[in-house]
Amino acid sequence: IVHVGGTWSVDADISTLNNVYKKGTGYLTMNNNLTVNGDIEFDPETQLRMGSYTMTGKPGKSFKMGVNCQLHTSVVKGDGDNVALPTGFGTFELDSTSYTYLEAAADQILPSNVTYGIVYLNNTASRTVYLNGDTYVKGNFYNNQDGTVLDDQDLHNLHLYGATNDLRNYRPT
Repeated sequence: IVHVGGTWSVDADISTLNNVYKKGTGYLTMNNNLTVNGDIEFDPETQLRMGSYTMTGKPGKSFKMGVNCQLHTSVVKGDGDNVALPTGFGTFELDSTSYTYLEAAADQILPSNVTYGIVYLNNTASRTVYLNGDTYVKGNFYNNQDGTVLDDQDLHNLHLYGATNDLRNYRPT
């Protein structure tokens, strides 16, 4: 599917897509868990709004977000240690100017198999965001909420390359 233009709210009855290219402006909003059998790519200035739904890709396929893209996710850790981002893709590329927003009101996992652009842990709820491996952030890192604890359970490295890094409530263990 090539979507050009404004917002695309994927129908709740759709659970599988092949190649997806979000072009133009606006955002793609998920209304169900999605399996993507091909590549998924977001043009500059577009957004993926996952909500609490998961996206699963295939090995050998790619997930790409361009300049100034935004990825909004409320996927919670849950009992299965769900990570907050799409999973299963062979290649995961976020431009250094892309934004990742972790927005759940419950605990989330920031996966380590990604090099991030800019990260926001923005939610006013009391919760914990866990690192599950060494984490790289090319841009700024914001934990601007006093209720959010950033927890590094297993002595991972947090590589921050941005000019502004707010690490309030960071708990290395």
